[in-house]
Amino acid sequence: MPKVVPEYKEEARRRIIETALEVFMKKGYRETTMADIADGVGVSKGAIYTYFAGKEDLFVQAAEYSRGKYEVEFLEEFRTATDLDVFDALFRTVEVSLGAGFTLSLELMFLSITNANLKNFLQEDARKDADILHHFLMQMQEDGRIRADADCKELTRLVTTLLYGFYTRAFLGYPSKEAKEIWETAVAPYRVQG
Repeated sequence: MPKVVPEYKEEARRRIIETALEVFMKKGYRETTMADIADGVGVSKGAIYTYFAGKEDLFVQAAEYSRGKYEVEFLEEFRTATDLDVFDALFRTVEVSLGAGFTLSLELMFLSITNANLKNFLQEDARKDADILHHFLMQMQEDGRIRADADCKELTRLVTTLLYGFYTRAFLGYPSKEAKEIWETAVAPYRVQG
């Protein structure tokens, strides 16, 4: 049997993950099948099982991949554009999240009621997201882009709580303009006055 070059395996794995993310966002977790993902990649279902134990494993690894990619892109944007307002940029991120995948997030929360593995994954995922956000906010505070006397742990809890609340409000059909007004009021005490 011929050997597969490690770079090819990694590229194939990345293609499967990126396609899976698209399919999960489009169809939702429950409605997505491994066959849907295989069709999207243009490989057999068996080829996907070479890399992933099943749909849950693929979803977890895709979420990790997405978080890592997002973290790099988001932080790079702030490193290169020092004139960006931290809170405006964070809200843009919230808006993208609301437009892209909030229904998937709500579906996963619902499914986690009866799926302990999924619930554990979501709790760990939320903790990792909060850790990344907290680290980012502390870095922005050190750069003078958030008030020096602000409690970054408190601000992290505020931002994550607002995000989950915005998911619910978006699902219920509230206008995004209201979300922006709520956001501005909530983050005002943390802004550097200048």
